[in-house]
This record gives sequence, C-alpha cells and structure tokens, in this order.
Amino acid sequence: MKIIKNTSAFDTVKLKTLYSHIHREISKSEGKLRYWKTLKIQIWQKKHGYSGHAYLDKYYGVNHDMHLSMSEDLSLYHIAQLFAHELMHNYGYEHSQFRHHPLDEKQMAIITDKFTDADYFKKVDKPKQPINKVAKNYKQLQSRQANLLKKQKQYESNLKRIANSMKKIERKLKHYEKIYDEDRLTRKHDEYIPKQPKVKIDWYEEIKKLADRHQGLKVEQYEEYNEYNSLFFEKDVYIDGNHPDYWDYDKTGTYPCGRRYTWQQLYKLTVQELKDLDRYVEE
Repeated sequence: MKIIKNTSAFDTVKLKTLYSHIHREISKSEGKLRYWKTLKIQIWQKKHGYSGHAYLDKYYGVNHDMHLSMSEDLSLYHIAQLFAHELMHNYGYEHSQFRHHPLDEKQMAIITDKFTDADYFKKVDKPKQPINKVAKNYKQLQSRQANLLKKQKQYESNLKRIANSMKKIERKLKHYEKIYDEDRLTRKHDEYIPKQPKVKIDWYEEIKKLADRHQGLKVEQYEEYNEYNSLFFEKDVYIDGNHPDYWDYDKTGTYPCGRRYTWQQLYKLTVQELKDLDRYVEE
C-alpha cells in the first residue's frame, strides 16, 4: 500500500500505520487484499466532514485505487471507518453487501487503545533549519577534487600507454627505413605479380615414384578390390630380426590402403616408416 498524494492535515507515515492495522483486522475475515502491496491511495484536504470513493477490485489504467477527503477536525473513529469502508469496495463489495461502518466495537476499541485519538495523526510543523552554505560548498569542493584526482590518474595512465606505443612505432619506422629505399616506402602500388595456380599433387603417382626409389617396396592394385580402391605395399625386404612384422598391418606382410587411408595419407605413412628404418631416399 502506498499513499501517492496527501494534502490533508494528517501525517502520511502515521496514516499508513493505521491503514495497515485496519487491513490486518479485516483480512482476518476477508483474507489479504490480493493487490495490497500495490494499492495506491490519494488523500485531499476537505473543509468540512469527509468523503471517499474506491474502485471495485483492481482497476488498471488509473492513477489511484482509493480516494479519501478529510477535514482536519475529523475524529479517529471516522478516519478509521472511512478507510475501512473504501477498502471493502477494493475487496469487490458494493454498499448493499457490507455495513456502512465495517469496523465493529471490538476492532475500534483496539484502534483507540493503540492510537488514542486523531491528534496523534496531525502533521507537526517543523521549523525549517537554514542550510550551512559553508559546509555545503566545502563538501562540493571535496567531491570535485576527488573527481579531478580520478581524471588525473586516468590521464596519466593514458599518457604512459601512448608513450609506450610511440616507442614501438618509432622502432618499427626505423626498421622500415633501414631495409627499404625511399621509392618502396612512398609509392602507392607495388609491382603486380600474377598468382601462380596451385599445383595439384597426384599422390598415387608420388606413391609409385616412392616405390621405384626403394628396393622391395612394391605397389599392386588388384582388380577384385577396385570397389574398395585398395592398394598394397609389399615390404618383405625391410622385415628383419630387429623389426619383426614392423610394417605389417594385418600380419601378412602387406600394408592395405582402401577406405581406411587416402593416397596422401598412405604416402606420408610410408615415408615416415622409411625414415624410422633409415631407408628413406629423397628424389
């Protein structure tokens, strides 16, 4: 619950205390108002008597849910009953569904015992204290000084970073001036050199060349394995007592290449094996 405006003779904070107490009393029979936390009340000063209106249940799109008008000579009984009456409308009740004064004698006795009378809720005019301008100005100067020191520290950090960047740039400039002549440093366009097309390597041909350079390394492609693109390397010459079955993939003296390896992968594998055995010969 929030009092969004109060031009009456009664204190806003103290009225909120009273209204919260009344809501707790009514909620014992009606339950807590579902939008109590967002309930908005505005209070106006009235010359004589009191009046009020409230929306049935929550009414969205308006500035307030309840409006109260109260004169300064109003009694505690009428202040409490006025709010309780409009609160029942907020619960969704029409006039024919509840008493004009919803609070009973017992509930009013508790309120009277707790708050005594309406004078408790009257606003107390506090004399306006003159502002100490010296202290105010001094505090503003301190805040300004702190901001300037913060900016100074940031600027010094930026200057240091700029100086380090300048040193790096100067070193690079000297390096360029040392290795390039004036023409290369100043002309806009460089000499056009057409890009050479990338040479595609036929790895199958490379494998056959590798087999020609190494005795005992034989390439055979069998017709019955064409669907698997199979390739076999016979390496019997390199199988000795120190390296038994070193190259055997399937323990038959052959190294198959099909779906497991591409021609490029097999070429690199074979070169690596030859290097490991100190048998590799470059072309």
